[in-house]
Amino acid sequence: MIKVVDVDSKEMARELKRLSKNLNTHSKLESKRAVASVINKNLAQIKTKIVRRASTTTQIPQKAIRNRIRIVKAKPNNLNARVWAGLNRISASSAGAKPTATGFKLGLYNWEGAFTISRFNSAIFERTTANRFPIRKAGFGEEFTSTAIKSATNQVISANLGTDFSAKLLRELTFRLDRIMKKT
Repeated sequence: MIKVVDVDSKEMARELKRLSKNLNTHSKLESKRAVASVINKNLAQIKTKIVRRASTTTQIPQKAIRNRIRIVKAKPNNLNARVWAGLNRISASSAGAKPTATGFKLGLYNWEGAFTISRFNSAIFERTTANRFPIRKAGFGEEFTSTAIKSATNQVISANLGTDFSAKLLRELTFRLDRIMKKT
């Protein structure tokens, strides 16, 4: 038995017109929000991967490197986003160096003769000469940390943006437009 369904073409036309009107009013703003959302999610993944890669390269704990990577998020009206990496010297105290009998140690790195001024000040110092002064904060050199962070940043960004950014964007756009269509 064949069942024929009668469709009122005038009612269908009105419904399509209403849906397209709603879609036109929301689509411009919603597409910018979707792009900003995808960019920001990718930046969060990029930051995590940069920190992991730089940490394994330098053998410095992730918490010391994580503070040096900052993200400026994209907004729907301004889709510019940035990854900022601090390349200056990392101090031994911020990296979490532990005291030993002869100085301080963190992983593979030793600071022989390093000291703290008081129990309450967590800064670790080392002498630059055989004399009492001058002293400087013990840490990892700028040239050592900056090359590792730069290379990790460049590798991760090129790998992340080159792979499936467009697929993620398409998924986010379809999700948001489907959500709009269900509301109307």
